[in-house]
Formats: sequence, C-alpha cells, structure tokens
Amino acid sequence: MKKITEDQMVAVFLQSELDSTRFGENVSTILRDMGVTESLVTSPHFNDEKENELRKKILTKHRGYSTREDLFAHFPHTVDWYQTSLPKELLPNLRYIEFSYWTEITGGSRRVKDAIDTIKAGRQVFNQSNEPFHNAAKAVKQGTLFPPLILVTKDSLADAVILEGHLRATAYVLELNSAPDEIPVILGKAKDMDKWTE
Repeated sequence: MKKITEDQMVAVFLQSELDSTRFGENVSTILRDMGVTESLVTSPHFNDEKENELRKKILTKHRGYSTREDLFAHFPHTVDWYQTSLPKELLPNLRYIEFSYWTEITGGSRRVKDAIDTIKAGRQVFNQSNEPFHNAAKAVKQGTLFPPLILVTKDSLADAVILEGHLRATAYVLELNSAPDEIPVILGKAKDMDKWTE
C-alpha cells in the first residue's frame, strides 16, 4: 500500500469521470467554462499548486468536493489516501454509495453482488437500462484496462464503499472469472468515514 496525495486522488477521480459516458460531458463543459484544456486532467503536474487547486475547483463544481455538498456531503475533511490493489474475490462485497438507485438495485444491501442478481434477472430499476453494465462487462472479458476504483473506509479494505467506479466494479463482478486477480484501487481512510459511508 503506497501513500499518495489528495491531489493525486482528485486527478484520478476527474480522469475517470472525463472518460465516463454518463459524466464526461459535464466535466468537459466545466473545463471549457473555466478556460482550461483536458490536459489539466489527463496530464497532471502535481508539483504545480495552481494546477492542483484548479482540479479541486473542477471537482467541486462537478461533485461538490471542497464545499462538501452533493456526492461529498458529510465526507471527512481529513482523509489518508493510498494506492493499492483489491483481490477480486472481495469485489462482490463492496458497497455502493447511499443513493436511491443503488439501494433499490441491491434490495437494500448496497452490495455489488446483490446488484448482479438484479441485472442478470433482467430487471430494470427506475427505468434505467442495464445495457451499460453489460457493455462494460464485455470490456472486462476482452481484457480492457479500467482506471482504478476509488474506495473509502473507516478501517478495513474488506468493508470499503465505492466513491467512484460503480459501473466498473459492477462490470468486474459480472465477469469475475475474466477480471484481473488484483484490481487497482485508490483507498481513502478516515476515522470518521462512517459518517459518509453509512
């Protein structure tokens, strides 16, 4: 487990969202509105404090990061960040964030393994197509390398909650046999993380 900076986590978060079919357009719009190019996200220079602050501003506009709103409401202000890997057998027990869609698709457990049952049964939640899950699972089977998942926990990696990468985590579990044995992750740890994860 390698310690990394908050700035590195922010960059990975933005890189993943920029590549997302769901969130990429919003990140691109924010970049244009701020008068900066995608290279600020795709080719970060962490020794440039102005760059680091700009990326935090982008994540704040996109997801409420610095203001602790939206996705980051109740998120701890002091978090230790690490670069590590997750054995793939732990993927099914990861929990999604507390959000109505993920609660419904898992029958209230928020566990990835329970979403898989819903998806394989062909049931759609809130009229949202399951096609993105199946498309991402095909990519896993084809050996596509995904960006790291971003997970957070109070104590154990085994009890982590997904901060960023819900679709990717689900795809890995849909094609668990084809998934890499070790999944790259960024892990955030804080003694009061349960205020956000529960």
